[in-house]
Amino acid sequence: MKRSDKRYKITPEDWRNREKWPLYEGAANEMIDRTSARHALDAGRGERQEVRAAKVLRTIVQRLEEDL
Repeated sequence: MKRSDKRYKITPEDWRNREKWPLYEGAANEMIDRTSARHALDAGRGERQEVRAAKVLRTIVQRLEEDL
């Protein structure tokens, strides 16, 4: 089947989720505000995935220890 022949259907769940769009948008904006700050973690875009993951986990642990 060609992509242009694909049929799309909208389910009741799609309509329910669409009604919640303002909540999703608010949560996304809050996330961007919290992670776009000067103090946000730079995970190192050019590094391997394992290195980035370790860096993120180390930062999370460090910040949790500071708050405790």
